[in-house]
Amino acid sequence: MKYLPIVCVLMIISFFCGCQGKKNISPAVKTPVEINKTDFIEPADSSISVEQLNKMSLCNTLLDSLSIFYRDSFRTKDAVLLTRYQDDFTKAQDKICFRAGLSGGYKEYLWILKNIGNVKNKKILDSLKIKTY
Repeated sequence: MKYLPIVCVLMIISFFCGCQGKKNISPAVKTPVEINKTDFIEPADSSISVEQLNKMSLCNTLLDSLSIFYRDSFRTKDAVLLTRYQDDFTKAQDKICFRAGLSGGYKEYLWILKNIGNVKNKKILDSLKIKTY
């Protein structure tokens, strides 16, 4: 019983020590990252580099996830909304490919997919143990 006042005083002191004035912290403002995408010009031959294949594989899963994310949005009957969603989707595809290292964006990604089965690229695909069907 004689320790009760001491315990109460310690609790009150610890309460006030734990309280701090509120700091006016505002969330950091995200600045949009500029994408310096270059127009992709298809090479004369359809040879794909190992670097391009590695960068394409980085994009693959994210692009699939993006399609799943936007799947329900494309079912809208509102033409204005549909156009906006398609625009956003296209920009997101470009951004994903660019950030993965494909400077030509989604256009370069499609070019790689189109030419991956070419006979000229068989040697590179075999060295990376990638099979095409």
